[in-house]
Amino acid sequence: SDNCSTDDFVGEATISLEPVFVEGNLPPTAYNVVKDEEYRGEIKVGLTFTPEVNFDYAFVSISFISVD
Repeated sequence: SDNCSTDDFVGEATISLEPVFVEGNLPPTAYNVVKDEEYRGEIKVGLTFTPEVNFDYAFVSISFISVD
């Protein structure tokens, strides 16, 4: 039984960043969470790309909307 006292790996989701860099954001979108090729649930994620004018890198803001 899990008492929620530690972080447990539940799976992973793959999110394409191309729309973030092309359009500047990715609206909240649901992605399947998979572990060992087995569906473990769903996560909804929204992303916003905010380039820094004077720096050689960019910042991507990640918003976790919900986990089902």
